[in-house]
Amino acid sequence: MRIRRLDIVGFKSFMDKTVVAFDDGVTGVVGPNGCGKSNVADSIRWVLGEQSARQLRGRSMEDVIFNGSESKPPLSMAEVILTFENDRPSELPPQFQGYSEITVGRRLFRTGESEYLINGVQARLLDVSDIFLGSGVGRTAYSIIEQGRIGQIVSARPEDRRAIIEEAAGITKYKKRREAAERKMDATVQNLTRVADIVQELGKQLEALNRQARKAEKYKALRAQIRELELRSAAARYLEITATRRAAEERQAALRSEEVELVARVAELDAALEQDRARLSEGEALLAALSAREHELASQLRVSEVSQEAAAREVEQIAERTRAQAGEVEGLKIQAEALGPGPRRPPPTPRSPPTRASSPRSSGSARTSAPGSRRTAPRPTTSPAARHTSMVRGPGTWRRSARPASSSSASTSSAAPRRSSSSEPAPSSSRTRRSSSPSARSSPRSAPASRRSSRSSATTRATAAACAAS
Repeated sequence: MRIRRLDIVGFKSFMDKTVVAFDDGVTGVVGPNGCGKSNVADSIRWVLGEQSARQLRGRSMEDVIFNGSESKPPLSMAEVILTFENDRPSELPPQFQGYSEITVGRRLFRTGESEYLINGVQARLLDVSDIFLGSGVGRTAYSIIEQGRIGQIVSARPEDRRAIIEEAAGITKYKKRREAAERKMDATVQNLTRVADIVQELGKQLEALNRQARKAEKYKALRAQIRELELRSAAARYLEITATRRAAEERQAALRSEEVELVARVAELDAALEQDRARLSEGEALLAALSAREHELASQLRVSEVSQEAAAREVEQIAERTRAQAGEVEGLKIQAEALGPGPRRPPPTPRSPPTRASSPRSSGSARTSAPGSRRTAPRPTTSPAARHTSMVRGPGTWRRSARPASSSSASTSSAAPRRSSSSEPAPSSSRTRRSSSPSARSSPRSAPASRRSSRSSATTRATAAACAAS
């Protein structure tokens, strides 16, 4: 196997990628001291699997990574790739015999991680060592002889010199394989010894294991029987639950139908209740209207009764006044006959009591008019009965009109005798009335005035008392 190419990146003094080609013949690296000539040999030793930092002239493995300079920063990884020409494929492992070139690479990171690559595929250090066994290439092989290596070989122990000779003879590979086979045989012997010990120990426990096995078989049988019984019990329970469920579903369906009927019945009852409530409300409204009507009719009845009583009293008063006026007229006739002969006027015909009595003022004014003066129609006045009638027309004013009617009638009845007793008898003719004294002529005029004042004062007092009572 011949080295064809060496790629270095970040290894010691090689910051940038450096490619060293090894053509046919001898390739030499020439330069002053400290230019990094020995770093090329160290990179080849390192990529072949060197694990000792002292062999690489460093204190630790991280020293092989470029640490930087004044103008360049340090790197975080060192990588070396070595390419070989496969001129003897029979000496390589079977998986690598078909390649014309074999590439071996190694990477080291500052975190301490390390990787080995064979043809770009990550591999183990053991795989790298197997490739170079018997080829004279390796970290301890004779293919790399640095300064002082010849002195080490001459002064080395016989065992070390034998290893170099065996490597040159190509028997190192077989010795390594034999050592590996011996190690495997030793491991197998140890495993057999351990198995024998285990068998011997298990032989001692065989009776106990047999008893445990019988118990385990019995347990399995009982467990299967229990399983079967549980399945039967579960099946019976399932059938029972199914029957119960069907009965419950039927009961639920019946209850749902009953619930539907009850809901419909409740709806009907609610509708009937609403109708009853509506009729009750109408009845209450009608009852309230009838009560109001009853109260109104009762009020009108009381007003009518009071009006009737007042009208009856008024009629009695009018009848009394009519009788008093008739007596007064008869007295005047007697006085006129006693005063002497003269032209006689037909006696006044007594009038029947009208429904609306004329006021004394109108009669007095008719009596005191002179015979020769122009007669005028009597001024229409409102009698106490008419005033009472006007006051009792409204349904709410009967209390106010009850007392004034009685008081006015009382005042009228009291005023009539007073006038008949105080007034002098006057002749029936107008001439006799003109020849009478002034006091006799003025007495009929002053009587209606006094009656009016007394009537108005009595009416005022009665109205005030009725208002206070209401």
